[in-house]
Amino acid sequence: MKPRPICLFISHWDVDHYLALLEFTPHELSKLRNVVVPSQVPNTATFKRVSSLLSLNNVPLTAIPPTKRRSNSSRAIALEENW
Repeated sequence: MKPRPICLFISHWDVDHYLALLEFTPHELSKLRNVVVPSQVPNTATFKRVSSLLSLNNVPLTAIPPTKRRSNSSRAIALEENW
């Protein structure tokens, strides 16, 4: 079996960022090695459908925690290496 070459990253939970996964064909889903998402998943029917679709197609969903803010007044984005 060929390794799955594509890892998909979803940056935040706007529905337009993950709704498109419901349009993926089984062949397209078979190419996904992993879907990486923010750990604060939405409690919505749409997310549950996406999560179920990925699970049925053996695509792992990996949640990563938010980064720590450097200060409460800063709007700066702090990036953290996860791998």
